[in-house]
Amino acid sequence: MNKSEMDKLRSSVILSNEVLKVRYIGDASNFASNTVLEAIPRFVTKSGLPYPQPKWKPSEYYVVDLDGEPFKVAEKRYGELYKGFEWVLDKEDL
Repeated sequence: MNKSEMDKLRSSVILSNEVLKVRYIGDASNFASNTVLEAIPRFVTKSGLPYPQPKWKPSEYYVVDLDGEPFKVAEKRYGELYKGFEWVLDKEDL
């Protein structure tokens, strides 16, 4: 791998197209109970990985409520969720 390829890799975002799934188990009116929602990252932060690994990682995962407005559910990937939500692992059937 030459220097320009390593620099291109370094400027990218790790797991940039990843969409995580969360299940709402609470009782608020702006989410349907026991439904699976897609949590999409909104921002990026520094990854802290050494060169030439990607410098950026996704952060602040949001879902869309029944009104069509974004709602923040987690600060980081598989981190602590907002009350009423739980992570849905890939191996589970939806």
